[in-house]
Amino acid sequence: KDLCDFCDRFNKAKDANLVTEELMIEKESHERRKLKAREAKTADKENPGIAVFTFDLQQVLTCPKL
Repeated sequence: KDLCDFCDRFNKAKDANLVTEELMIEKESHERRKLKAREAKTADKENPGIAVFTFDLQQVLTCPKL
């Protein structure tokens, strides 16, 4: 499963028992932003007046230069 840079860094710190209070606050903020983005994406998908396309540009290169 793909992880963003922050989640990957947090998981490594968690595995090494190096999680600080500041990092936990940043993680909570990150999770809230992630949930808001997912909710907005879901709302857009359900709106018939909006076309939504998503690409994983690290997996699919649609052209040589993007």
